[in-house]
Amino acid sequence: AGWSSRRSGHAGVRAQLTMPSGRLAELRRLLDSTDLDDVRIFLEWRIASAEMALDMSELLRLRSLASLEGTKRLLAAEAECMRLAHDADAVVFSRIRELIERRAVLAATSEAASAGLRELVAADKKPDGTETASSVRAMSTVEAAHRLRGAGTNSTPCSPGTKSKVQRQIPAEGAREPPLQADLDPSCWAEAPPPPDGFWRPAATAIQSRLVPRAAAGSPLAEALLGARLPVVITSSGLADTAVRKWDLGYLAEELGDVRCTVFRSATRSFRYWDGSKAYGQQFEPDTSRIEMTAREFSERVRAPPDTPPAAREPAHELGAATCAAGGGARGSRRDGAASPRFYLQTGLVEGVGESMLRDFRAFDWAWLRHESTRLGWAELSSNLLLVGECGNVTPAHYDEQQNLFAQLCGSKRVVLFSPDDFCALYPFPVHHPNDRQSMVDFDRPDERRFPRFGAAAPLEATLQPGEVLYIPQYWWHHVENLSHGCVSLNFWFRDQEPPTSLPLTPTQRMAMRRNVEKLCFAAVQGSATQQRSEGKAADALAGPAALRTLMQHLRNADAPPQAASVRAQLTALLSHVMPVAQVDGWLSELIDGRFIPAGTADLVSMPSNAPC
Repeated sequence: AGWSSRRSGHAGVRAQLTMPSGRLAELRRLLDSTDLDDVRIFLEWRIASAEMALDMSELLRLRSLASLEGTKRLLAAEAECMRLAHDADAVVFSRIRELIERRAVLAATSEAASAGLRELVAADKKPDGTETASSVRAMSTVEAAHRLRGAGTNSTPCSPGTKSKVQRQIPAEGAREPPLQADLDPSCWAEAPPPPDGFWRPAATAIQSRLVPRAAAGSPLAEALLGARLPVVITSSGLADTAVRKWDLGYLAEELGDVRCTVFRSATRSFRYWDGSKAYGQQFEPDTSRIEMTAREFSERVRAPPDTPPAAREPAHELGAATCAAGGGARGSRRDGAASPRFYLQTGLVEGVGESMLRDFRAFDWAWLRHESTRLGWAELSSNLLLVGECGNVTPAHYDEQQNLFAQLCGSKRVVLFSPDDFCALYPFPVHHPNDRQSMVDFDRPDERRFPRFGAAAPLEATLQPGEVLYIPQYWWHHVENLSHGCVSLNFWFRDQEPPTSLPLTPTQRMAMRRNVEKLCFAAVQGSATQQRSEGKAADALAGPAALRTLMQHLRNADAPPQAASVRAQLTALLSHVMPVAQVDGWLSELIDGRFIPAGTADLVSMPSNAPC
């Protein structure tokens, strides 16, 4: 892809990309007729490949001689295909084998040649970008967002005579000073103060929490952190100024009218996301129930009773949050002494809202949002989600597969973030569990015996006030706590466009690779079940999470059964592309230990949702 079309021999070389390997004489004739170094390197690679004399050392030698970036990427992709081809299995690696079979097409450009590696680390094509379960009413398409905004993707819904924030806030070039290297190193960020009473704090023996930096929109520090895919609290963005401190419970009750909203109900203050479609027909009991009600009904359910002291209606961080966090929040308990259920409205913005709210939404600074998303290489806005909750409500640690700009509108909220590299310390539920993307660790009562690595996680904290926007990068863990009653937030989700894949992998790519390896293992057990059925044998149990748990446990054993040994060999060949073979065992151990229980115990999805799996 990097070759100039003006160079002689370019068209001739491209014509040979799909040439059968038996025509070696044609390849050698071309090799003798060109004096362009990178063209010669390319032809030497094709000849060696056709003669079955190509090994990894020869590929690395040719790559070291190449001067064009396109040639280097093409040879790197060939090395990747060579590794993937080793002991490829028809069941587990069907996707990867399709890539290898298309090698001639992939070789046409350096970008296409790296597609195999991108498949390994790619995010899900339909990511679960949620702090809640998906709502059928969620504004999940760009078309719906445009209808609400009343504008197309290229329009700027600013009031006449109003300067866009893009123009107002980006300082002049001469006034921009680059951030220091320490500003982009979370381990150098300032230590976080202790949280309010009743909210989660790291154990005394754990790593000290650090504060997420705060930076004005358009400042060099904000742009550097966004570009480095690191969290930042963006101040002065003006993104949702027309809703800040305005979209409170009373306003939403009036403006949302009869719109049916998605509301979650919990007997505790924890609201863990779940996806019932991943139960695979087996019993699963979620921690919360999903119901629908109007915003007016929701407001009545969570309204503070008349005898609540005024102080209890204020932000918890200003008054000491023990009651707010541990009990019934600002509402207290029922008169019979039983704890009141908690509610959390988490719904998409839909058509049918009031005219005033619609004007507020259209007046958001979409120009600034579009400017930033374009600069960062994100795809278009995929959805918005409105979150309204009580003081003390908690969304346990989880990650999303989309980029998130999280705008705080009313009240205050505490967000504890962890890097994707803390995957092993946070013990996520398996990909095929209804609680996928959630941490198994109960932050309030962590079990050090079951989750011994939890203390090694490095938390980063941010307390959001109205008008502030938190950037939560894709795959970053976030544990969210409401510090105020009637806490209102609105997120802006963007699908990501991954940069070209190269080694070493980024934390985001490493997270995606873990998910893809689990998916490949699940494909293996499903393939085995299909084969069993074709032979007339009962195989229902082989296709579910229990069979996956058994397989994953066998991957840890040197004397694994034949199927598990075959899968292990294939995984080793695959992972050796991104790490030394000697490290594969440790990598698999971290993926499995603490997450997949030993075979012979209760079925995975018949346990409580917070049980080990």
